[in-house]
Amino acid sequence: MSSQPFQLSAGFNPGYFRRLIEQANPNLSRFKESALEPLLTITDRMTMGQSFNPTVKDQIQELVFFVPYDKQQKYKKALEYLRDQAKIVIGGRPCHPGMEFEKLGVGVFIYAAGGQNVTLNPGSFHHLFKFTWKSSNGNMESLRSVGTREFVTFRTSPAAPPFNYVQASIPMTFNQGTPDGGQFGNCTDDHSTKHPRLVCAYPRVAGELVAEQWYQYTNDRGLTWKNIPEAAYLIIKGVRPGKGGMVYFFKKTNWTPHNNKAFNFEVEYEIGAPPNPMPPNGIKLSMQTGNDANLKQYALRVISMK
Repeated sequence: MSSQPFQLSAGFNPGYFRRLIEQANPNLSRFKESALEPLLTITDRMTMGQSFNPTVKDQIQELVFFVPYDKQQKYKKALEYLRDQAKIVIGGRPCHPGMEFEKLGVGVFIYAAGGQNVTLNPGSFHHLFKFTWKSSNGNMESLRSVGTREFVTFRTSPAAPPFNYVQASIPMTFNQGTPDGGQFGNCTDDHSTKHPRLVCAYPRVAGELVAEQWYQYTNDRGLTWKNIPEAAYLIIKGVRPGKGGMVYFFKKTNWTPHNNKAFNFEVEYEIGAPPNPMPPNGIKLSMQTGNDANLKQYALRVISMK
């Protein structure tokens, strides 16, 4: 006869789950430092056949994510049983997010207006940031099938003052990223803007556009996305009085209280006169990239890069 414990009924059996753990760690009852003790605190309170409500399921999933990788292997049978019953994932998720400014890129922007092609050089500024993360279970390879993306929501219309109609094609909410590749532990985020003299309202008016940015992860190939805790930032673009008149500013900062890890990048640019002719109404701004450039060459003032 098999020595494998017999599961007496359908549905989750908390006693069976504990016995699977004790098979892998016979000293569990004597030593309380087991990585699965927090899980047992929850499951031992459950009754035979009890279902996992969304709150309990989320708690269990988060605890499993933070079980060290070697312990996930040690308790594989127990965790696979819990996975099948609670419909969770065994592995890790991105954690301990970090942010740093990498470099500036400058692009050329060409548009048709007044029967001619207008070329702006520079026509766009690209602020390139590196977003980094670690794996909650300590093994980056566990994130191979985990994807990351940015999810951005503007608080007001990108085409409202202090900006103009040129930005009308920018959606109020957008996202971009990949459904896997989390094992690399970083991605580049390009916060680009067409040249201020093109997108700022004329006459110039003071004000700002604020966007809320969350970095998110998926472990089901993009079917569902969840915020990475603490990976929250505010992206602020605007016009304000500065040296010699009104200036354009760009700022990216940590978003409290969602992210209390201090980060602040802020820079000002001269706006300049609007081009003549301006782009036609209804112009759709396309995505583009820039070539590496010296930030201090183009910026009127670098305020913070921390």
